[in-house]
Amino acid sequence: MRLCDRDIEAWLDEGRLSINPRPPVERINGATVDVRLGNKFRTFRGHTAAFIDLSGPKDEVSAALDRVMSDEIVLDEGEAFYLHPGELALAVTLESVTLPADLVGWLDGRSSLARLGADGARHRAPYRSGLVWLHCAGVLQLR
Repeated sequence: MRLCDRDIEAWLDEGRLSINPRPPVERINGATVDVRLGNKFRTFRGHTAAFIDLSGPKDEVSAALDRVMSDEIVLDEGEAFYLHPGELALAVTLESVTLPADLVGWLDGRSSLARLGADGARHRAPYRSGLVWLHCAGVLQLR
């Protein structure tokens, strides 16, 4: 199901959908809610692994991913995060989102940022609650 702005506001009012902190009405438009980036990021280190076997036990997969990812980067207020061309980063939203069983969500990067070379997206499954990690890719080649 896709909700329009009136439905999003009604679901927020009824508690069926939770976005915390709640966005002002100006950030709810059409079938979208503008959320903001938080201050936590992770990047992928330069590595020589030919592949990561995702078919193994969850703890082995997590350990393999931890070997190629940076520690969590937490920025102070006003500090900048730089996404370089060809780099992939995970970025957390400032808002915590809770979806009910009958609603699925998508988090898409802003088209204005995509035109500058920073693209990102994330699927949000029903029953999920918490901050959303967005995949961000620096796709623009600078010359």
